[in-house]
Amino acid sequence: MKLFSAFTIASALFSSASAHYIFTNINGNSAAVRQPANNSPVTSVTSSAVRCNSAASASAVVNVAAGGSITFGLDNTFYHLGPASLYLARAPSDVKTFNGDGQVWFKIAEWGATFNPFSFKCYNLNALTATIPRSISAGQYLVRAEQIGLHVAGAPQFYVSCGQINVTGGGSANPSKVSIPGYVSASDPGLTVNIYNPVPTAYKVPSTSLFTSTNVGRVRVLAHSAAIWALAVTPSADVLTASLDGTLALYTSNVTQSTSGFPKDEDIPSDAQELDAGARIRTWPAHPLAWVSLSVTANPTRSEGSDESDVSRKALVNSIAGTTMLVDYTSGEVLGTKNIGEKQSGPGTSSGYAEPAWSVSLASDGKTYASTGGSGSVTIHSAIPSSSSAKSDSMEEGFGSRLADIPTGRVKFGMFVDHCPTDDNKVAMSNETGQVFILDVEKATVSTSWASHAMPVRSLGWSGDGNLIMSASDDRRLVLHDARVSTTSSSSAVAHLTGHALPVLSVALSPGDGRLALSGSRDGTVRVWDVGMRKSVGVVREGKPVWGVAWRPIGNVSSNMEDGLTSSATGGFGGIGGTGASGFVTGGEEGLVRWYRGAGQV
Repeated sequence: MKLFSAFTIASALFSSASAHYIFTNINGNSAAVRQPANNSPVTSVTSSAVRCNSAASASAVVNVAAGGSITFGLDNTFYHLGPASLYLARAPSDVKTFNGDGQVWFKIAEWGATFNPFSFKCYNLNALTATIPRSISAGQYLVRAEQIGLHVAGAPQFYVSCGQINVTGGGSANPSKVSIPGYVSASDPGLTVNIYNPVPTAYKVPSTSLFTSTNVGRVRVLAHSAAIWALAVTPSADVLTASLDGTLALYTSNVTQSTSGFPKDEDIPSDAQELDAGARIRTWPAHPLAWVSLSVTANPTRSEGSDESDVSRKALVNSIAGTTMLVDYTSGEVLGTKNIGEKQSGPGTSSGYAEPAWSVSLASDGKTYASTGGSGSVTIHSAIPSSSSAKSDSMEEGFGSRLADIPTGRVKFGMFVDHCPTDDNKVAMSNETGQVFILDVEKATVSTSWASHAMPVRSLGWSGDGNLIMSASDDRRLVLHDARVSTTSSSSAVAHLTGHALPVLSVALSPGDGRLALSGSRDGTVRVWDVGMRKSVGVVREGKPVWGVAWRPIGNVSSNMEDGLTSSATGGFGGIGGTGASGFVTGGEEGLVRWYRGAGQV
């Protein structure tokens, strides 16, 4: 028994020692890191060693542009559960002689906890990658990497190292700063927590709040105060979000001035022509009830002599009670509103009233939109504003007037509706019982239906060529169908994808030929799928339900994005693996929009 106990203790000690790690390089340069004497952690948060460990000097300095990224590499993977952070401190002169003493540090990135199951975002990573804020001043900085091991309750272990960088470009921001040590108390709940019993249901990374880049032109980075339930990327790669807080918001994805313009009421100085990705550049007045559905369109190739409205960029948004609003997101103008309770005429009405819409989709020409709701049918409406000269006789009542009502044969709640990107005559719809339909608008009939799910289908995604369509369901599965096959069964299913632990809430196929798929789930993860391989090739753990996902088209890649796995493959449509995408965006329960430049983190 004694022999067994001694062996067990020795094994545990060996495992613990082998699990230690140190940061060894910045952007691959080990000479720019002040290397600790060994890989043992610092155990006292009040010790001066918690700043840069007991480290010698470093001989090199790595050049990084403001808005560029740095990667602090490790000699192992983060084996211990716990948060991670990156800090900067500007040196008054030569960073090689700067020891980081005093109130000089500010945090630029952190990796906190995830839930269901409980873990940490940095767990099993072998590097920390972050963006240098675009607005900090140029100069030499110490960069401090920290990961806190919480595997022994009440005895946190600090794995820290400092490196040396030279920031070029930048602005004049002056972040609030802290001293290290002094930046966190030994009694901070983020340090004293027992991560095993009971398992935490909430966790805050210790120390100061994150500094995010101050945006030029007095445009602020704002989160919604409630969940984002719908998200869409415009043709210029800007991002529209619809939230439960009743607001519709527009964010820029570009580091140069957004093509969607500035708010009319903003006095933007002439020299303020750059925005950081993530800047909110417009917010429409809040609706008293939550927005739950969103659709965008644009017609950038108008014919000669066409009306200006043909090329105005439009967004359609629908509330939880069925109010539908059309806006021009380049100007902010509200083009039309259809309120719940208004008397209506036309197909699908009864005694002057019709069911409220739940999900809406704008046709690519911006002239009509489709809606679905409680009856399980699809209704086609006019999207032409009442005052527009483009209005035809069939649209004489203007925006929202009902042009056709197409029954599906199943009186089950319509969950999602979406136009085919290459043919406005095709509309896909899903319902609460797991069926997916493709409808022929001109013939006002169902041309194809599938019963591939046994639970609600909350989202649909078309491939850019209109040949494939993917469904996302509460049954935790994604099913890919060949939209060219006319059938009324599940025989056209091309692939079944599994991996999410809870219902799948959102899906998008890559904008080229649909070679990659993107899905967001109630389990708090975003998965990137290789459709040909029928497998998940990347996962991002955001921690909260992800209600909206969308690919970003090529040509608008910002440096102010969260890093993921990037592919060097070219060909096809260009972008990631030739898919026509340069990255993706997500929105969910936290009310935040997140930008990713690659395929996530495995």
